Amino acid sequence: MRSQDNLASTKAEEAAFKRQLDQSNERFDVGLSDKTDVLQSQASYDTARANRIIAQRQVEDAFEALITLTNRRYNSIQGIVHTLPILPPVPNDAKAWVDTAARQNLNLLASNYAVDAAEDTLRQRKAGHAPTLDAIAQYKKGDNDGLGFTNPSPTGQRYGGDAEQRTIGLQLSIPIYSGGLTSSQVRESYSQLTQTEQQREGLRRQVVENTRNLHRAVNTDVEQVQARRQSIISNQSAVEATEIGYQVGTRNIVDVLDAQRQLYTSVRNYNNARYDYILDNLRLKQAAGTLSPADLQDLSRYLKPDYNPDKDFLPPDLAQAAEQQLRSRPGQ
Repeated sequence: MRSQDNLASTKAEEAAFKRQLDQSNERFDVGLSDKTDVLQSQASYDTARANRIIAQRQVEDAFEALITLTNRRYNSIQGIVHTLPILPPVPNDAKAWVDTAARQNLNLLASNYAVDAAEDTLRQRKAGHAPTLDAIAQYKKGDNDGLGFTNPSPTGQRYGGDAEQRTIGLQLSIPIYSGGLTSSQVRESYSQLTQTEQQREGLRRQVVENTRNLHRAVNTDVEQVQARRQSIISNQSAVEATEIGYQVGTRNIVDVLDAQRQLYTSVRNYNNARYDYILDNLRLKQAAGTLSPADLQDLSRYLKPDYNPDKDFLPPDLAQAAEQQLRSRPGQ
């Protein structure tokens, strides 16, 4: 989506510089401007064309990545409408998000299980030093000589007669020395437990930092989207005023080209801020362990099935203003 909107804005920028080049040639032909204006316009157009070629490749690369991810080929994808609410995180409290992440972050939960497993292993290996008390029960049946009875047997049976033997008792085993194997395994388990605990602590700190940064990023994105949108409005006005100044001789061609370049840069910055907000919002929920399919379903409600990047990369009201501005230009 980001690469599609970026391509659309670079195509619009290329078209704007092409119109400016045509106008410069017309003015040069009738003697209203010199060759420098034509060369400046040509340079800006060539640069815009090169940028459009790069943006086109980035779109193709993005579709290739999508094919790899889904094992399906797409000719187009839906886009996010400009009415997507851009709101601060709820709750807008970094500590609350950090506390939630400490309890629910999936990587942190996995590290807790790893520590538990290391502790169990240590307990098992330390038990190798402990005495063991086993209950023993035996039952044997055979001839009295085979069972070790003397003849005549205690049971009064004759030699070679059938006999049974039942034994019930307790067996105490006290390990004295096992070649150092148990001690070595215990030391290894202690080391493994310490390492696992250190890894968990490092991960916990990373999760805390990441959650705080993402909470801050979402709030920054909200402000950025608003500011970038206003920047488009301001740059549209600047382009219009600069072109009027150029027509009356108070501004030069470089001023016009710079104003147009700043306009389309502000458009790309606005769309980048929108997509940054979407991704950072999802990443914040992922860091906190609260991301669910419902979050993606909510986002899907703002997809436009017939999204046309060449027309929809700008908010409708700003696109309409740009169209009116284009129609009002001299020679258009």
